Amino acid sequence: MTAGPSAPRYSWIARDAAERARTMALHARFERVNRYVLVLVAVCLAPAVFVADHVVAVFGLATAGFVQYGAIQVYATSRRRPEVWLFWSLLGSAACICAAVALSGLAEYGALGLMLWPASGLASRFPTRVVVVGMTIITLLLIAGFAFGAPEILRDTPVVLSGFIAVNVAVAVNVSVLRLSDVAHHSAATFDALTGLPNRVALRTRADALEARQQDTAGTALIVLDIDHFKRINDEYGHQAGDDVLTAFGALLRDEVRGDDLAYRLGGEEFAVLVPGLDLEGATDLAQRLLHATRRAHLAGHQLTVSAGVAVTRPGEPTSWKRLFAQADAALYRAKEDGRDRVRWGAADVPATAVA
Repeated sequence: MTAGPSAPRYSWIARDAAERARTMALHARFERVNRYVLVLVAVCLAPAVFVADHVVAVFGLATAGFVQYGAIQVYATSRRRPEVWLFWSLLGSAACICAAVALSGLAEYGALGLMLWPASGLASRFPTRVVVVGMTIITLLLIAGFAFGAPEILRDTPVVLSGFIAVNVAVAVNVSVLRLSDVAHHSAATFDALTGLPNRVALRTRADALEARQQDTAGTALIVLDIDHFKRINDEYGHQAGDDVLTAFGALLRDEVRGDDLAYRLGGEEFAVLVPGLDLEGATDLAQRLLHATRRAHLAGHQLTVSAGVAVTRPGEPTSWKRLFAQADAALYRAKEDGRDRVRWGAADVPATAVA
């Protein structure tokens, strides 16, 4: 049996799967725009190279800043901690801008205003604590830029420096407010209010992102789960008892699945777990673990079981969300028909060791 993927590594930037998902969703929205911004900024700055001091060094720093930023924007998603790469790419760009402006002799003409670009980039993507750290570093870079590029400004008119800092902070604060508002609205649309799990919309968004890859190098597993005889709970004990059971099962899923193996509530008593990088054997083991955990637990005081359907894509094949969900859903119905409280597989999937 092929081992499942190792547990994901988190960081102070994204402390859990939900924070990482939000950061990367924001990044995906800005990535397309930034391609055009990179070109626009490069075109606007090109004439400055010919009037700057130390042309070769300035050109090299500017090129390094653009190249590393553009490359990391594209390839960060393939790293284990993509948010760390994105954070340092923005600060790396800020450092290159600061050094290039200081060497060019253009600091006294306001060229350090370009620091607004990485400042707004930080505020638009990352949690507030990360923005505070990033803006502290950008502030220090602004001080260094003026100290080395235009020391007479620090000596004679330090208010210019404080004005630059104030503008950068104001932009970061305003963008952060918009980001927090967007996150709040997005959370309301993509999280189930009862269980706190991501909902069907969030699952489809994540599945679409996986499907957009031309080739899935590790494969993807989908587990669809349904609480057995849930209607009896509502009929015998009332809808509040049913809600309590759903809330308890949502908590059980959060405890049992690994970090990025996010669980979702599809609606009613149906849930799902989408696991990139897991083969059929690993997905079956995970599904069995969820069944055993449910049997052991007393969900809001009720002894219940669940049935599960599992479907996977093969490594090297593109992910088709429609096909994957149809196979897992059909497998779930077979599990129900075969007596419930068991795992079944998609029609094309046959595990090496089937466990009923």
